[in-house]
Amino acid sequence: MEEYCDYWIEKARLFKENKQFEQVIKCYDKILHMKSSIQRENFWHHKGNFLVELGRYEDAINCYDQDIDLNKQNFDSYFNKGITLYKLKEFTESNECFDKAFEIKYATFLKLTEQSKSLQEHKKFESAIKNLDNAKKINSIPMEFWFYKGLILCELKEYDKSLQCYDEALILEPKNAAVLYHKARVTVLKNKIDEGIELLEKICRLDPSKKEIIRMDGIFSDLHTVERFRIIVN
Repeated sequence: MEEYCDYWIEKARLFKENKQFEQVIKCYDKILHMKSSIQRENFWHHKGNFLVELGRYEDAINCYDQDIDLNKQNFDSYFNKGITLYKLKEFTESNECFDKAFEIKYATFLKLTEQSKSLQEHKKFESAIKNLDNAKKINSIPMEFWFYKGLILCELKEYDKSLQCYDEALILEPKNAAVLYHKARVTVLKNKIDEGIELLEKICRLDPSKKEIIRMDGIFSDLHTVERFRIIVN
């Protein structure tokens, strides 16, 4: 039975490499009835990711919930569930998932740093250093986390918090044009026009193809009377 399960998981992997996500789901469905397979680490999480690729967002959320039931400390399932809810425009629930994901990361980080402190007090320095290295890795949060949380908070009209998230994302990727673009939008929504235009100038230097998107964005419609803005987008 276990070999049968491994066979379908390997087939799923090959289909995934070729972006044949419908076939991937069929492979996962083949092994759903085997209890040992669905309790494998990240089984439901991976299936949820494939369903997202197919645009089956509600089904994906059900899979993430299944994974969370098995492992309530799974950062990735809360994170991806939050992104999927954002795509469904369920912004409040999405934000709650992001908060839970952050809480999981921070709690694990605190636990490891406390363990390191205890090890140091007992002069177990090598183990303490190893624990701190693990804490650093675990506490690392991907740029996409801060980017999506910024998008969500903007939809919830929490503009100051949204800007804080974009700033966190830019620490990790200072030249990310997408993050800078959405930061510029929120900055203009807060009526910080000069600061917003400075961001737009930077974006167009990094990616001139963004000029047309900026020109057509309704949030910047009032800026068309500003000469500095016209120079940027023309």
